[in-house]
Amino acid sequence: MQPAIINKELVSLIVTEIEKSQFHKDIQIQLGITDVNYTVGQENFVNYGPEVKARSFVSVDQHNVNRVSRIVFYIEAIVDLVNARFSKLTGDGVIEEVARIVVMFLFTHELMHVQQFEQGLTIGSYRQIHYADNHFENEANQYARALVGSDGVFQQEIVTILTDPRYQMQGDENIRLINVYNDQYRS
Repeated sequence: MQPAIINKELVSLIVTEIEKSQFHKDIQIQLGITDVNYTVGQENFVNYGPEVKARSFVSVDQHNVNRVSRIVFYIEAIVDLVNARFSKLTGDGVIEEVARIVVMFLFTHELMHVQQFEQGLTIGSYRQIHYADNHFENEANQYARALVGSDGVFQQEIVTILTDPRYQMQGDENIRLINVYNDQYRS
């Protein structure tokens, strides 16, 4: 069986779709950041290391307030992640839905950073903590995991795999996940 793969064009379309969606607006409302102005961009290559799939850029305004001014999605890094971890999830529409869940997770994570900076986080205090131990990152991951995972069992499974770097799909795990997908979307 051929592996399922996604491409940069698909991921780019998903990012644009989610940026313009009610999902994005609902998160802004939930986090109280509807009045924050930031742009959403896409770049193919990431200069920060392969683990970076999206990033918030912070600027300091005239009142010395740190604000997220731009969120960037690194399309090729997202494609590589989805294809590397989920290519055994063959079946009509499965890998595309996985890509959508990954982008939704990343979007939610970055919007939590927007809120964190609106609530007084500074880039200086953020950088004092090593990334792996950074409680601001953990908070963003927990929020994204809870929100995106609340949409269904398939979403929960994908977010769990996504957030556990030690997770390896083994044996018939791909078949089980395809069955979870079919139960949720085709029933």
